Amino acid sequence: MPRLGIHRRDIQGLRAVAVVAVVLFHVSELLPGGFAGVDIFFVISGFVITGYLVRRDDLGRPVALRSFFWRRVTRLGPLLGLVVVVTLLASSFLLSPIRQIEVAAQTGIGSVFLVANIVIEQTSGNYFDLAAEANPLLNLWSLSVEEQFYLIFAPLLVGLIIVRRSSVIRGHFIVGLLTTIAVLSLLLARLESLNSGWALPELLGGFYGAVPRLWEFLFGVLLALAWPELVGRTPRWLASGLGWIGVCAILYTLLLVDSQVPWPGATTLLPVAGTAFVIVGILGGTGFPVSQLLGSRPMTWIGDRSYGWYLWHWPFIVLLVPILKSSVLGQLFVSLAALALASVTYSLVEQPLRRVRFREKGLRKAVLALSIVIPVVLGGLILSLVSVGFGSQSLAAFRQAIIQDHAGHVAGCDDVIGAIPDVCQWNTESSGRPIYLIGDSNADHFSEAIIEAGRVTERPVFIATRGACPLVEGDVRSPERDAEWVQGCEAYREGVMDFLSSAESGTVVLAISSGYTGYEFGPAGNQDGASGL
Repeated sequence: MPRLGIHRRDIQGLRAVAVVAVVLFHVSELLPGGFAGVDIFFVISGFVITGYLVRRDDLGRPVALRSFFWRRVTRLGPLLGLVVVVTLLASSFLLSPIRQIEVAAQTGIGSVFLVANIVIEQTSGNYFDLAAEANPLLNLWSLSVEEQFYLIFAPLLVGLIIVRRSSVIRGHFIVGLLTTIAVLSLLLARLESLNSGWALPELLGGFYGAVPRLWEFLFGVLLALAWPELVGRTPRWLASGLGWIGVCAILYTLLLVDSQVPWPGATTLLPVAGTAFVIVGILGGTGFPVSQLLGSRPMTWIGDRSYGWYLWHWPFIVLLVPILKSSVLGQLFVSLAALALASVTYSLVEQPLRRVRFREKGLRKAVLALSIVIPVVLGGLILSLVSVGFGSQSLAAFRQAIIQDHAGHVAGCDDVIGAIPDVCQWNTESSGRPIYLIGDSNADHFSEAIIEAGRVTERPVFIATRGACPLVEGDVRSPERDAEWVQGCEAYREGVMDFLSSAESGTVVLAISSGYTGYEFGPAGNQDGASGL
């Protein structure tokens, strides 16, 4: 049976599967569930890191938190910093100065401080929405989730490894604690996905949240801790059988699951458990032929460069595809160009830093400068330039007009249920036929224009909008929205329609977004209800 904590070609091949899945999801519809490649990464990470710590302890080498975290910084930080710097510089020339550059800079700074997932949640919204897809550093959310996990659990893992020999009872207690946390994390993810009305705070839960994804890392952690006990007790036929089950689970997820499935949730068990089963098949001996495929030279070559390719591919897609007006084939070419750059940075950045011993203060300072100081300074500079329109008064004025809150929102008309309050009525002394502005936040964008039109034409104006609530007939459902949101949206739609049915006849201005990705409309959960206004 193989030992843990050593570099394995087949595990690297499994990384290749994960990164290829993510890239193909971003450039085509070949793998609608390719976003689950990130979940595969999480399991591998928990398994490999824990296996490394166990191996060091088995060899009698000290397991120190300081060296563990410094190894993480030197392994991941410099390339992350380089990607952020290059992306922000390119974004300054290629993206819109109104909002895109600002979001990119905020995300870049957030990634350095390991909170990119929180920044993206606040600035870009749902992972599958157009606003998020316009963020060239969107993919950094997963790196922040991973490092948040290790910041919290590394001390517990190191403590477990230290006490596992001296006290079996203590070791079992910590394993039990990790298992309990994993189960609770999975249950929380499941509850959120059910739209049950219960949800974690916005900064902790949802797609980008670390809490509902803890169990994915812990799957790998617990497998690494349990494997020494399973060596010699797991028949090859059983390990191979589990491996094939894992392959089927992963393929099912990548090919048949799509973005409308609540994620993370119960379905996420498929790629997570599937990855763990494949690892069991790999470690279980020679009876699992998939291990040979994963350990092949092309797969390990991609796996070795998977970190760099994952970091580079999304900025390439966001920055270059609109310029090249690329088809799917063109997007694939752009992604392969990102792989070529990842290969270069693997040779010039990642590999040299792995071989260097950072005992000299100068080298440590260089790593910290590239990983933290330069990206933060550049991001801060870009944010400062954006705020003043890059020195252009007309651009600064235009930006201010675009980003300021609209009159309807300022008056509180974006959360109206039932009768329209007085603060959402303008020109009420006018005798002309009234104008009614209704819809979601897109309607709110027109509030100043409608109010001014009412003043000029001497017509009263009534405004009632609700953000992220499409004004359509029938049920509206979304895996990203909880029961409280559904009820509020229904109450808004019913209240507006009741108000209009009894109000004086006039001009109704309806505006709603066309970008409700993943939403289901109508009594049967289809698009038919959108026409029944």
